[in-house]
Formats: sequence, structure tokens, C-alpha cells
Amino acid sequence: MHRGCVAAPLNTRLTAGELDGYVRRLRPAVVVDAPPAFEGVAPAAAEPASGDVGALVIGTGGTTGVPKAAIFTHEALGRWTLAAIGHQHVRRTAVELSATPFFHGFLVSGLMTTLLAGGTIRLLDRFDPERAVEAIVDHGVTRMSAPPTMLVAMAALLADAGRTADGLRTVLFSSSEPPAGLAERLAEAFPRVELMTGYGTTEFGPTARLYLAEETRTFPHGCVGRPIPGVDVAILREDGSRADPGEQGEVAVYTPWRMREYLENPEETALVSAPGERIRSGDLGVLDAEGLLHLRGRSKDVISSGGENVYPVEVEAVLGRHPAVAAIAVYGAPDPYWGERVEAAVVPRPGASVALDELVAFGREHLAGYKLPKALRTVDELPMTANMKVSRRALREAAAGR
Repeated sequence: MHRGCVAAPLNTRLTAGELDGYVRRLRPAVVVDAPPAFEGVAPAAAEPASGDVGALVIGTGGTTGVPKAAIFTHEALGRWTLAAIGHQHVRRTAVELSATPFFHGFLVSGLMTTLLAGGTIRLLDRFDPERAVEAIVDHGVTRMSAPPTMLVAMAALLADAGRTADGLRTVLFSSSEPPAGLAERLAEAFPRVELMTGYGTTEFGPTARLYLAEETRTFPHGCVGRPIPGVDVAILREDGSRADPGEQGEVAVYTPWRMREYLENPEETALVSAPGERIRSGDLGVLDAEGLLHLRGRSKDVISSGGENVYPVEVEAVLGRHPAVAAIAVYGAPDPYWGERVEAAVVPRPGASVALDELVAFGREHLAGYKLPKALRTVDELPMTANMKVSRRALREAAAGR
């Protein structure tokens, strides 16, 4: 890296208008493969390279407008990668399959971490189950990160072909909300693999980790593990005070590798700042008596239906146990009477079908009536964000357009 340079990878999924506004905020000195819309952007002044100045800018929040630019220092990136080597169990002999875009935190937790450990990265331009299976079986891949739906598809391909993935050693779920029963299915398909999930955001990086071997071969739904060393997680009430164990509130996190600020955006930086140098996540969660962090969804994802709050992850935890459901996402859709109504998108298991009345009857024993979906869509796959998490926003927009 040249003296004074700060890298700022761009999200290729953004629209031209979103990219234009973001790049103008960055004021880059050099733009690689820039479309004509970015001509004439004024360059930023270079900073002398040292541990406490900017090294990397990661865009975040682009699904709701111009992305915010989270800037990380050299020191923060060094701490992030060294910590990730330990809590992700990365070895010098690792061959990591990467099909995740490099415009978010996986650039650090995946590519930079594995290379720093002395390992090898095998790149795919997009995540395709067949190509991923080929890379694992024929090209010596030992570790990978993927959303649960892709892992299920890969397991099915291996079973149909009568093949095994003996060389695969580590799989990291890139979703904070693994569906019910997923861990058991993957343990059967990949018996020699260490399965792990966890929690983190762009602003403060990796925060918690949960290993399947520690949880007697199952992942509690919504549980993302214990804070990794050096991290402090607090659950905050609405008044900013710290909640008691078992009490729900907003997750606020301190990590030694957190962002320095949102570039040229002090207002947004102040909005996410919390006491103790913590950063507010916007996620709802609970810390239980054993110190495990359980997520309850995004505060903005809470569905307000007829004055009652519905938490999508709670509904998904119940309905996801239906034997015909491979994956499910619950979201709020506009309703002229209730304000919002609960809807669900379901990926059925191969050869199965799911009807709304059947799913409602299945959930009625465990959920109040207002929490049950009023509409059901069957889909081949759930829409994903760039961070490989289910995009409830995309589901809400599709529902509003019907």
C-alpha cells in the first residue's frame, strides 16, 4: 500500500445514483474502473501512514440510501485479523473458498485473515452450489463461509452424487439466524467439519462466536455465542441503562477493532455511539445468565400489527420446525386495517409443498394468533443481502408491489 493511501472497495450491487453519492463523499484520489458518472470528483488529501490513521473504508447502510463510510485504522485492522485467526481457527494450511464480495467486512474476516495466517484463498465470482462442491472435492478446499440455504443445497448435491467432502474441515455460517434443524442436517452431510456461527457488523467487526461442538450438536435458534476475548457486549434499555440478564434491549458493542467513525458524517457517528466506546447495532438481543448472546432481530424489522409487536425471528423459530420447510423468512407488509400484517416467504424441502392454513395450524399451539402469517409466498430461494443475510427489505418491497 502506498504511503497515505486508504482503500475503499465499492459495492457493485448499488445503483448508479447510490454509487455516485458515495464516491463523492469519499473524494478519491484514484478510482479504478470508474464509470463516466464519477469524472471530476475532487480528490481527498493524503494522510501519512501510521497505526491510528485510516487504512480501509467499508460502505454500510446502502440499502436505505447513500451508504455510510465506516473508516478503520491500520491498528484496528491488525487487531481484527489477529483476533479472527484465533476465534475462527484459521491455520497456515487452510485453503479457503471465497465467493463473498469484498466490499464489506468479509474482506477482513475472510481474505485478509486467511492470507495473514499463511493460508490460500480460492476465489469464485459468485456462490454456486455445484461449483462450490467441485472446489471442495477436487481442489482441496478446507474451509468456507456460506449462508445456510447454500450449505443445504451443497449437502443435497453431495448426497445425490454419492460423494463426500472429506477434506473440508471448517464451515462458518454467514448468517446470524440459522434455521431450526440446520446444524443437525449439516453435521450429517459433513461429519468431519467443525461448524461455527457468530455475530458482528460492519461498524465493529466480529463480536461473538458459537461452535457446534460446544452445544451438543445443535445451535439454539437465534443464539450467536459468547463474546470473543477483548469484546464487551451490553444490552441497553431505551433510556440507555444496561439491561439485566434475560432482559431484551438493543445490542451495543465495544471491540478493539471497531471503526474510527463514519467518514465526514459526524451526525450518524453520534447516533450509533454509546457509553464505554460502544457502538449501537440496531439489533435487539438478550444476554442470558451463561453469557450467551441471543438475537431477536433488527429493531426496524419489528412488525407492528394492530398495536402488537411481532418479532420475526420468534415466528421463524417456530414455523421453521415444520417438516416441509427448508427455509423461512417472516416480514411485515402494509395493511390498510392493521397497519402491518405478518407475511412469510418459504423455501419448501425438495418434493414438499407448504400451504398457509397448514403452516398456521402448525404454529398456533406455540404462537399468539396475531403473530401468525396472513399470507404465504413459496419461493425457490430467499433474497440475500451482500452480507449473505436474508433481505427482509426485498421481501417487504415485493409484498408492497403486489
